[in-house]
Amino acid sequence: MLNKRFGVIAKASPMILGYARVSTRDQTVALQVDALRAAGCAKVLTEVASGAI
Repeated sequence: MLNKRFGVIAKASPMILGYARVSTRDQTVALQVDALRAAGCAKVLTEVASGAI
């Protein structure tokens, strides 16, 4: 963002978000999280669903 009076105030850069999910508690999101981080995700959200109905 430019401001004529003060110069550059802030320069925004996009943040890449990742989402890892497994369907049972026996599974792990670790490999997914590693792959998302390697792909450049700055923040990774995770979810473990119960899989049972």
